[in-house]
Amino acid sequence: MTSPAEVKPRFIAGSVMPADADRLPHPQPQPLLPPDIRRVSSALNISDYTNDGVNEAVEKRYWPCVDELVRQGAQSICLAGFPIASQLGRDRVLDLQEKTKARPAGERKPRPKRRSARRVTWAPRASRSRVAGRTN
Repeated sequence: MTSPAEVKPRFIAGSVMPADADRLPHPQPQPLLPPDIRRVSSALNISDYTNDGVNEAVEKRYWPCVDELVRQGAQSICLAGFPIASQLGRDRVLDLQEKTKARPAGERKPRPKRRSARRVTWAPRASRSRVAGRTN
């Protein structure tokens, strides 16, 4: 089986994060995306989560973060973090989204088709053990 690093990505999703991984270490959860979808991020490095601190960070560093994500091949970019959105307010966040969409991103690749589950099934523990050939 090939490792996720060896798989050629069919889509690259970008995120503008409030801080880098050194300041906000995240545990590595079980990946929810298939291995051919790669995530990239760039950090605003907000030092102060007050209204003035967030506004200053967004004004000075948001577009350089977007440019960095585009250089990394991001085909979609999202602004991550409740502290950022709550300090900026709905109108400003929506305005940033529109301006980010309108910004030329070089060669854009089409987004992958959405796949949805038609049915989710659940097997009780007893059934799973019988299916696996174990009886407890």
